[in-house]
Amino acid sequence: EVPSTCQQVLKTLRLAIAEGKKVEGKKVGRVYCHCSLPCTGGSPLLNFSDASIRERHQAKFLELLSCLTEYWEGIRRIDPQSLFSFELPHQNRYWKLADMRNFRTQWGLDFYGVVSGCRTGLMTDKGVPIGKRYRIVTNHQEIAHRIHARFSQCVCTCDHAAFNEIDWHDTEKYTKRFATFLVRTAFRVRNSLS
Repeated sequence: EVPSTCQQVLKTLRLAIAEGKKVEGKKVGRVYCHCSLPCTGGSPLLNFSDASIRERHQAKFLELLSCLTEYWEGIRRIDPQSLFSFELPHQNRYWKLADMRNFRTQWGLDFYGVVSGCRTGLMTDKGVPIGKRYRIVTNHQEIAHRIHARFSQCVCTCDHAAFNEIDWHDTEKYTKRFATFLVRTAFRVRNSLS
């Protein structure tokens, strides 16, 4: 949220691209940026809380979304053909906010894929699959297609974990399987466009 942090991130990105050009001796491919913001205020779980709690979380989300615009504008200046994606839980209320719809329009996040947590290897500490679903929106159709094709359909042969068996804070982290797939997909798409 601090402008100096944004400036430092963009400076580091410019340096990394410059170093990549020196090492590879060729034009470096597009930049891919994937983001996710805290989503507590958009959770259906807050229907059981005081409205002021949701309002506080939502205000923070909107502030961070506004800050994200600064980062993405900087990335777009570095690479006008950069690839972007953004993730929140599939049923999160934030998807319906006017600011979120405007953000998606501004960045061309017209394509989306759904991810079933159980397909990514998301489990409780007792090894029971967690069925939480995520939505990833992106400005590139192939990224959305690959994510959706790989992770959207649950193929579990057992029940998912019950609500009270899940540590919901742990579901905020990507599994290694999903993170690796996301990075490899970004490289494949980026390289096919370079």
